[in-house]
Amino acid sequence: MRHFAFYRRITGTDRLQRAYDAAADRWQDGLNALGYPAAYNALARCATTELPASSGEAILDVGTGSGAMALAMQKSVFCDSQIDLMDLSAEMLRAARQAVPRARTSYLGPIGGADIPANAYDRVLCGHVIEHGPDPLAQIEWLFDRLRPGGQLILAVSRPHWCTAILRLRWGNAAYRPDAVSGLLSQAGFTNVNTHPHAKGPPARTSCGYTARRP
Repeated sequence: MRHFAFYRRITGTDRLQRAYDAAADRWQDGLNALGYPAAYNALARCATTELPASSGEAILDVGTGSGAMALAMQKSVFCDSQIDLMDLSAEMLRAARQAVPRARTSYLGPIGGADIPANAYDRVLCGHVIEHGPDPLAQIEWLFDRLRPGGQLILAVSRPHWCTAILRLRWGNAAYRPDAVSGLLSQAGFTNVNTHPHAKGPPARTSCGYTARRP
């Protein structure tokens, strides 16, 4: 099954790591200016409406950046939940650990390159990561394997728009139509796949949110 990616120009992992290391100190300020925290808060609320939070959840934030999605999920789950962080940038992990006081373990590496156990998490968060890899299905399958049966994926993926094309000049990311992402999630084995368009501002133009369950 073939899913068309717009603006594909994948940046090599080493180059991408250096770029994110250099941007880490100002990353959260950029997200705040663009309105992404509000978009992630809304997506987290949708996720916990579909799968209500329970005490002691184990959560993994893949490509955590400055921890924005982890912080959004913290507002929607119980205070004793355990949150692990993963990023290919050591500087981003440092910023995320400062921002997410409940973070337990940090993993350094890209999807497929970090030694993270399978079947270990109740929820996996992943914001704007699969666009940077050459095989989005393989990355989604890796996310699937990190979840326990019945677990939930909360995903955000760049979507086609001229604003996304501008971002591509810096970051080299692809962009995927919502129907393509939904198809990839189903192909990877997820069920209860739901699309959650962001409500307004730059997030509504450049990104889309998704939730899905591992059977």
